[in-house]
Order: sequence, then C-alpha cells, then structure tokens
Amino acid sequence: MGFESLSRSLRSPPLRGLFAGRTDTNVDQNHGYGVIGAYRGDTTISGGTISGNARAGIEVGGGMQVSGTMIGDNLGGGVDNTASFTGSISLTGVTISGNHASSGGGIFTSDGSDTSIADSRIVNNTADYGGGVASRNSSSINVKDSVLIGNSARIAGGAMYSGEFSGGTLTGSSVSANRAPTGGALYAATGGVWDIEASRITGNRATAGPGSGGGIFNDGGTITIAGTLLVGNPPENCVGC
Repeated sequence: MGFESLSRSLRSPPLRGLFAGRTDTNVDQNHGYGVIGAYRGDTTISGGTISGNARAGIEVGGGMQVSGTMIGDNLGGGVDNTASFTGSISLTGVTISGNHASSGGGIFTSDGSDTSIADSRIVNNTADYGGGVASRNSSSINVKDSVLIGNSARIAGGAMYSGEFSGGTLTGSSVSANRAPTGGALYAATGGVWDIEASRITGNRATAGPGSGGGIFNDGGTITIAGTLLVGNPPENCVGC
C-alpha cells in the first residue's frame, strides 16, 4: 500500500484500531492519544510517524505489533500499555524519542501488561520515573538488541524503572548517557525482578551523591547480571547488587 497521510487536527478524535495491514502511516498532533489499539483484536502498525500528540502516541489495547515507526514528542509518553492484564505490544525497529510522561517517558507498562522491544532506539525521553521505560503493578518489559541513550528521570531510573513487583529483561543492548537523581541507568524497587545479559551499561550518572547508583540502584529488587559490561557510571556502578 502506498503512503497514506492520517495527520489529524487538534480537535480530531484518536484513531482506534484502524491500522491492521496498513503501512506508512502518519498520526500527528491529536488533542488526545495518537493511536488506540483494538481492545478485542489485533492492531498492526508498520512505518510512518506518530508524533506531537497531547497524550500517549500509542495507547495499547488487545495485541499490537509495531515495526519501523518513529514515535516522538508525545506529551503522554511514547507508548502507554496499561490495559489491565489484556494488553501486549511488540515493537521492532522503532525509534522512540523526545516523549514525556510521569512514568515511562518512552514506554510505560503497568497492570499486568507485557511489552517487548527489539532492534530499536529509545532516546532522549523524560519522566519522573523511568525516563526511557517503566514497569509497574505486576507487569514486564523486555528489551533486546536495542539502545537506550540520553533519557532522564526527575526522581529515579534515568533509562529504566521498575516497581510494584514488576521488572523485565535487558539482552544484547546498550544503556548509556542516561541520568537521574537515583539509578542513572536502572532503578529497581521492592519486588522488581530484572535479568540483564550480554549488554553494556556505561556512562550513566546519578546526581543525588554517594550511594545513589549511577548505573543501577537496587532498592529491594532482584537483579541477575551475566556477561555484561557495567563500568563508568558515577558515583557507583551498582548499589544493592
């Protein structure tokens, strides 16, 4: 299918589950969400741009597959997956950049939902918790062969944050130049579970002083690290590991 412009005016409603089989789609500057997935079906987005929306670029519903899409500059975060144990999203080859939210500037996963991201870039997003990604309330986020660069959090977890018995995996990925007062790269709260393998966590920074964990701050979570380079993250590479 050729290029199809779906740019919307600020007063237009969000698009709901309209992308199955469609490619090269632009969704820009909605007053609310950019795209809302079909809660009782599957939604596929391939290519295009989702940007400048007043709420999340993608509000997950049902099963969603997104590939080759730019998700940027959305004021409610790039991807919001809070579909209460029914939502799942797989993102491949996407760029998630310049988004802002209170939790999970790039991607927020909560309420038992699952998010997987591969071969992607999560860069320059901001939030109070989890500038790049955040998982809460028994949810998980799995990152593979991706980069998280230049994300920042006002409170904790510059690149990644988990709390309320949530967590995720980080495999074959690079996490660098992220910043937060506590947990420059990752903050894991009580009950958070993370498996980190074959990755690089370098050049991140925590700004709250000694003991704030420039790389990882583990506040009662469970973190397993294997085959990973964890260096150059002032003031400490890992607190509580």
